[in-house]
Amino acid sequence: MTDLDFGAERSVIASARRPLPEGGHALSVSAQMARKTSPMAGIIFPLRRGSVAPTDVTGFDGVSLDLFGEGDYTLRILTLSGYWEASISAGKGWQALSAPFSAFKFAGNPESAPVWTGKDLLQVGVLASRPGGESAWFEIDNIGFYSAD
Repeated sequence: MTDLDFGAERSVIASARRPLPEGGHALSVSAQMARKTSPMAGIIFPLRRGSVAPTDVTGFDGVSLDLFGEGDYTLRILTLSGYWEASISAGKGWQALSAPFSAFKFAGNPESAPVWTGKDLLQVGVLASRPGGESAWFEIDNIGFYSAD
């Protein structure tokens, strides 16, 4: 499922499964950013059908993924109480990245930020922000949750 910026002009995004030489598939994502201030585009992964039933991830320590695509990205978690975001950066080639839940900050008004519980997650997404009119391209594989144990 795609995740786009808001407003009259929106970024355009396309995604497709791409076979990997060693077997399996990665999700290839490309986007043309809207010509406006702070455009973004990305992909979201519902944790349950329709993203309506919450998922409890209190047995995990954070989000992990393999990412191919140089640049800065945002990991976004949607919960019943709002959006939480963490920044990640990727270099050249495939990178195994992770973000502990403690790195996620509430994306709304910090003064009204709810307490993170990990009991009500709906979606996890990977977003790219680039200057207006530019393009973004990245691939994702093995996205999930990890335990430090």
